[in-house]
Amino acid sequence: MGFKYTVVADTLAFLGYDLNENPREILQAVKSAGYDGIDIAGDREKIQSEEVRQIADSLELEIPEVLGAWAYYHSGENRDLAGGDAEARSRGIQYAKDSIELAVEVGAQFFEVCAAQPPIPQIPFPNQSIKTLRSNFLEALKEICGYAEERNIEILFEPLNCYEGYPGVLTTLYEATNLIRDLGYVNTGIQPDVFHMNISEGSVPDALREAGTLIKHFHMNETNRY
Repeated sequence: MGFKYTVVADTLAFLGYDLNENPREILQAVKSAGYDGIDIAGDREKIQSEEVRQIADSLELEIPEVLGAWAYYHSGENRDLAGGDAEARSRGIQYAKDSIELAVEVGAQFFEVCAAQPPIPQIPFPNQSIKTLRSNFLEALKEICGYAEERNIEILFEPLNCYEGYPGVLTTLYEATNLIRDLGYVNTGIQPDVFHMNISEGSVPDALREAGTLIKHFHMNETNRY
């Protein structure tokens, strides 16, 4: 099976290159650098989805994934799907639905979901039990996965490290595998990120082997995220 290589728009944003402001320039640079595509950020209000898709198509670039902006520093609002704030969970579910629609618009196959910490991180111990956090997360995911299934979009779970995600909910590939089992939806998979795995996993290779074919997409970057 051949592998395809994509660049992540969020990583480019760390370096000052905003896809939403200069889509043609950035997509041309991605193509010139030899990549097969680009993963875009889930911000339906800012991105010109039709323009981005037209430019990507003209360059023969794929858009495999829409990345969810779940952390407060990405989103500017609380979209916590696991915590005790019902309004934040509802906001997060609606954001996911909007991002799934964006995925449809740009021709993406995947939308990424994680269990990010709330605006004021609850470290090292969350305010609620792991059981409650996981139950809240599962209920939100059922609605999100069902919505995505109707639109032929796959939901990928990205485990975050224990400083950015709720511990015990979705910080390891093992926990992602259990979520998929408990949800029972076929339009699900895992998107590992070695930046987070380097912190949370006992063994990166062993975790990848164990997750196996549940891995649908994969993010690699240095520990400085460059």
